[in-house]
Amino acid sequence: NDVVIKVQENNAEAYELRGWANFVYGKYKAAQSDFQAALALDKNRPRTYFFLSKLHAREKRFKEALQAISEAIIQKEDWVEAYGERALIRLELNELREAMEDCDRALALKEQPESKAPIYLIRGRIYQKQDLPEREMADLNKAIALRPNFAPAYLRRGQVRLRLAPE
Repeated sequence: NDVVIKVQENNAEAYELRGWANFVYGKYKAAQSDFQAALALDKNRPRTYFFLSKLHAREKRFKEALQAISEAIIQKEDWVEAYGERALIRLELNELREAMEDCDRALALKEQPESKAPIYLIRGRIYQKQDLPEREMADLNKAIALRPNFAPAYLRRGQVRLRLAPE
């Protein structure tokens, strides 16, 4: 992507993609710089805001992550994954009611059912924080029913079973 940036320095998508590559390779300062460059060129980039929120969350800057993902959702209201990301951020901020609302919004969207499996996993984590293991288990079962090969749901379900098992 460096060549693309040099040749087309006004290409917001190129900055976004290079930023994501930098993020994936752990070059967080470079990633943030690229995401900011992309947004300076074009503020209407929900995916860039989504990526920026992941970067902020990775660095435990959850308030900034919440701002970025909220902007992504404003720009693209029908994005299941973005609502899931915001629910995770709100979970970190201990905003459980708001996290649950984001999960409910995601589940209400008209998307492929299997795309909602991670939302049930996230909602299960909210139920865990609320000490509601039966609801957590029900959501994990829904996630597995929607996506039978969804390993994280099996792992969490096993953890719930261990917590509920008599000693």
